[in-house]
Amino acid sequence: MNVSQLVSDISFKIPERPAVMAPKFFGAHQWTFSELEQRINLFCHRLKVLGITPGSKVLFFVKPNEDFAAITFALFRIGAVIIFIDPGMKKKYFFECLKEVEADAVIGIKRVHILLSAMKKKLPSIRIKINLTSSRFLGSLPLYRNLYANDQKVQFYEPKVDELAAILYTSGGTGKPKGVEYTHEIFINQTKMLQEEFNLTYKDSDIPCFPLFSFFTLSMGMTNYLPPIDVSKPSKANPRKLYMAIIKNEATFVAGSPAIWTKLADYCEKYHLTIPSVKYLVMFGAPIPKSIHNKFSKILLNGEVYTPYGATECLPVANISTSSLKVSDKGICVGKPLNGVEVKIIKNTNEVIDRIDEINNTQIGEILVTSKNVTKKYYKQEVETLNSKIIVENTTWHRMGDLGFFDEDGHLWFCGRKKHCFEYNGKYFYTIPQEMKFNKVKGVKKSALILTSLGPKLVIEKEENYDLDLIKNEVFNIEASIKDIIIEKELPVDTRHNIKIDRTALSKKYWS
Repeated sequence: MNVSQLVSDISFKIPERPAVMAPKFFGAHQWTFSELEQRINLFCHRLKVLGITPGSKVLFFVKPNEDFAAITFALFRIGAVIIFIDPGMKKKYFFECLKEVEADAVIGIKRVHILLSAMKKKLPSIRIKINLTSSRFLGSLPLYRNLYANDQKVQFYEPKVDELAAILYTSGGTGKPKGVEYTHEIFINQTKMLQEEFNLTYKDSDIPCFPLFSFFTLSMGMTNYLPPIDVSKPSKANPRKLYMAIIKNEATFVAGSPAIWTKLADYCEKYHLTIPSVKYLVMFGAPIPKSIHNKFSKILLNGEVYTPYGATECLPVANISTSSLKVSDKGICVGKPLNGVEVKIIKNTNEVIDRIDEINNTQIGEILVTSKNVTKKYYKQEVETLNSKIIVENTTWHRMGDLGFFDEDGHLWFCGRKKHCFEYNGKYFYTIPQEMKFNKVKGVKKSALILTSLGPKLVIEKEENYDLDLIKNEVFNIEASIKDIIIEKELPVDTRHNIKIDRTALSKKYWS
C-alpha cells in the first residue's frame, strides 16, 4: 500500500474538514482535506511532466508552508524516493551525504539552487532541478507553472514490500550521518502506532513544530496549523507567537524539540499563563528533566507532557507521561515499550554480533529493539548496517547505540549513548546518571562528562557570580576521578533539536 493512500482515504471521509491552516506570514492559505487531495493530484501531474518517475531519488529542501505536505504526498504517490538531509548539519557531513546519495532530482528553495549551481560538477547525477516558483531560476524548472492545467485523478504507485519510499539521514550528532531506508509500510505502521498510543482522531488538531510529524497527523485526519516559528532553529523559537497560535487555534496536540517547549514553559511561567486545549504535548530528541514536567503540570490544564523514546531507525519505541514519570539518579525513565515493540538488554560491546544473548534486565547494557517500524539497513553503508542490525530467525533487531536497563516494573531506563560512556581505571562512567548528580550542584546549569587523554573531565555551564571553587569541591566529593572542571559559556548542541549535548566535540576539544 502507498502511504499517501491514508490521506486520500481521509479526504473521502471528511472532505470539508480543515487540513492545513497557514498563518498570515505564510500567505493565509488554508486547505480542506478535499482541497489537499486535489493539490496532491495537481503536484503529481506537474512532477511527472518535469520528469519525476517511480524510483527517482529526490532531494527535498522545502521549508514548511501550506504545500509542504501536499508536495511530499505527491512524491510518495508517484513512487519517488524522497531524501531528507538536514541542511543544518556540519557542512562536511552535508556535502558527503549529497555525494553519497546520488540523487536524480532536487526540489528546493532558491538558496538550494544557488548552492547546487556552484557544485554542478561535483553532483553529476542530479539531472532535474525544480524550484518553488512559477518561473525558471539558474537552470531549475518551476513547480508552480501550469499547476492547474490537469486536475485528473492520479493512479497510486503500488510499491513492493521492501521498496524504498524515503531515505532519512540522521543528524550526525554522534558521528557521520547515516541514510536510514524507509518503506511505505514503515510509515503506515508508525502512523497507526502513534494514533493508538495517543488516541488521536479527526477531532484533534496539531501544530507540528517538527515538520515530519505533519505527515502522521494529516494521515489521521487532524487539522494542521503551521507553526509561527522557524522549525529549523528550535532554540530561537518565539514563545509568545507559539503560545498565541496554540490558544487561537485550540490545538490539542503539539510536538517538537524540548528546546521549543522549554522556552514556552518559561514564558508561560513568567506571565502566569495556562493552556487549556492541549491534551498531548510531545517532546523528543534528548532526555527531559523533571523540571519541565513540573512546569507544564501547572500550565496544561487538561493535558500532560509525553516523551517518546526512539530513533530515526525505529520510532516510536517507548513512551512516558508526567503522571507516570519515575525519577531516580540511575538514569532517565523512558517508559514501557509500546504495543508491538520488543526490547532486550544485552552486554555492551562494540563488536559485530549475530545472535542475542540477554543479560539480567536490571543490569545496564546495550538496548536492542524490534518491531514493524524497525528499518532494515542504511543506504550505501554496509559496515554501519552490519554493526547496527542483528537478524535472528528472519527478524531484524536494531542496536539503539544506547545503554540502559529495565526496572522491576518493566520500565526502560536510558543511561547514555554508547559513544559517550567510557571506562577509566577499571570504573565505567555512564554519562546520564553521573551528570544528573553534577547538575544538582549549586551553581551548575548544565554539565557534560567527557573522557580526555588525562582522564575524565567535567564541562559545565555555570551560574553567574557563583564561585568555581565551591562547585569543584562538591563535584570532586561526588566523583574523585574527575581531573578538572571546564567552564563553557554554552555547551555545544545538535543542529536538529538544539538540545542534545555534543560530548564528542567537547572530548575532541579538550583531549590533551
